[in-house]
Amino acid sequence: MTEERSPRKKRLTRGWIRAIAWVAGGATFMSGVGVLAAAPKPAESARASAGRNRPVLIVRKITRRVIITEPAAPAPVRYVGAPTSSGGSTGGGGAPPPPPTTTSGGS
Repeated sequence: MTEERSPRKKRLTRGWIRAIAWVAGGATFMSGVGVLAAAPKPAESARASAGRNRPVLIVRKITRRVIITEPAAPAPVRYVGAPTSSGGSTGGGGAPPPPPTTTSGGS
């Protein structure tokens, strides 16, 4: 009935576990930095040739200006050498008939 208990194992304290976690995290971060630092650098000729193959971009700004002016007044119509209604000759014996009147389409 009475069983003997085995002695408890020694456990690490919470502070020691945190310290080990910080050291492991730092080592993981530094291993990534080391891999990047150990990577070979690209050759200079590859960089120079990459710059020559790039297209040249030309940026142009186009500004359009619109100028609105009032329409010019129409010149009066002048009839020269028009036939007259009397006599049937084309000699310009009198004043030409007045032009027909135009309306603006109002009611």
